[in-house]
Amino acid sequence: MLMTICDDDRFITEYIKNITQTHFPQIDVVTFQSARKMTEYIVKENIPDIIISDICVGEEDSIDELKQISDRIRYTRLIFFTGFFLRCQDIFLSFNPYGLLTKPLEEKKILYYLNKIVEEEKKSDIFYIFFRGNRFRLSYHQVMYVESSGRKVIYYTKEAHFEEYVKLDQAIQKTKGYLFRCHKSYAVNPGYILDIGLKECVLKNGTTIPVSRNHHKETKVRYMEYLAKK
Repeated sequence: MLMTICDDDRFITEYIKNITQTHFPQIDVVTFQSARKMTEYIVKENIPDIIISDICVGEEDSIDELKQISDRIRYTRLIFFTGFFLRCQDIFLSFNPYGLLTKPLEEKKILYYLNKIVEEEKKSDIFYIFFRGNRFRLSYHQVMYVESSGRKVIYYTKEAHFEEYVKLDQAIQKTKGYLFRCHKSYAVNPGYILDIGLKECVLKNGTTIPVSRNHHKETKVRYMEYLAKK
């Protein structure tokens, strides 16, 4: 997961960063002292899973800045903090924030929100891929199968396909193992399997993908386990 922290006071951004990295090392953190620079980073570089930001960042208003990129951060959890209670109502006019903190910031309240997010992520079927310079949010239930081709993998859904420069094992890990390898170059979603032959797997949309001898037994077992759970 990726989190951005924004405040013109570097002490505060480092304070939140240290708390996060101490308790949740799996969360990558990028800090900013400017709301505009943070939004530029989101547009040009990466969309965070979490944003923790002061409402007033120096002379900048982070609510106004983030409103300009609201389409990009519609799945991002927004946690605002402020020392000006009158500004709190402004947040709800523009966003449905995940959390609201007041200054002085308390470690236990920061940890409350972060722990809640981490637990939600464990149960989520959502994962992220990087495609053509953009970050995409996918559900592993959407992905019919994944194909390894050269240095990249291709995620196939009913509507489209997405490429990413990762190894097939890494792609499988992103789906929390829901998809499984049926061939050295393919991983399949059991929910889309119609039939399994000796050398190929037929999907419900008519697509066929190869099944290797080494993975044939595992493919049958994983598919039967899926049907039993269903």
